[in-house]
Amino acid sequence: EEDQNLYEKVLRSIPGHSETYLRLIMFYARPEHNQVQLGKIPEIAHKAMDVVPEQVYGFMLAAGDAYLANGRIKAALEWFTRAEEQYPTRLLARLKKGEAFLSKQKFSKAEEIFQDLIEEFPRSYEGYGAIARSKEIQGSWDAALAYYEKGSAIRQEWDFSIRKRMADVKLNKIKETPVQENIGNSYFEELAQLEDEFIKLFREDQKDLLLLDQLDTLANLYLDAKELNKAIQIYERITDLAEREVRADYENSIGNIYYELGDYKKASKYYQLAISRKPEAAAFYSN
Repeated sequence: EEDQNLYEKVLRSIPGHSETYLRLIMFYARPEHNQVQLGKIPEIAHKAMDVVPEQVYGFMLAAGDAYLANGRIKAALEWFTRAEEQYPTRLLARLKKGEAFLSKQKFSKAEEIFQDLIEEFPRSYEGYGAIARSKEIQGSWDAALAYYEKGSAIRQEWDFSIRKRMADVKLNKIKETPVQENIGNSYFEELAQLEDEFIKLFREDQKDLLLLDQLDTLANLYLDAKELNKAIQIYERITDLAEREVRADYENSIGNIYYELGDYKKASKYYQLAISRKPEAAAFYSN
């Protein structure tokens, strides 16, 4: 109630403050609010459109986003459709319509919209990226990679983000491969190639610790395949690149692998290294 009063106070003082209208729409969309409060969104959106007519498109999209965030797909689609009909040359409302169908896993409807966007806006990344996300959700990894590849040629300033996403897709594809005793060399070649890709990405942005999580996943895939030395190799590459505090967890992991191999001297060495970098970690002492 206090937040609501503050927003309304701002609008009384500055009636045309579009950012406050947008915030008020999203305020009523917050999950802790009930359906009565959610039902206030149309009134606020229409008032905003009357007061700030040059921002009509943004208010329509915000109202649609608010309903979409609450799982009210039909209401969201109504707002996105209104925005599309009023501004047919703009891309975002149509993209959001597709995303609304995607949220309900209506893949054919979503992809039909995204494909139309590609045909009408061939130099825009959004249609390619949207279909790629749809293919990911369906587990169609190769198709997802193909669309990301096409999109990367268009949006070169997003090169790092797209390459990272493609590496994630390749990892998800590999994770679906069942590990068997007679698993072929091609499996390990894929792991090695992906390892190099994640290492390269991490060299480009060493603050992105999610890349280390993906390398850790690769190491675990090697462990599942009983390739313990290859897992050690990944952890050693991480410790060569990561900052001091981050290294500790991976040195501890190397210690665990040497313990499994029965090389207790090396295991102890890496446990001690981990403790020296992160002395507050009780698990390291237990090891």
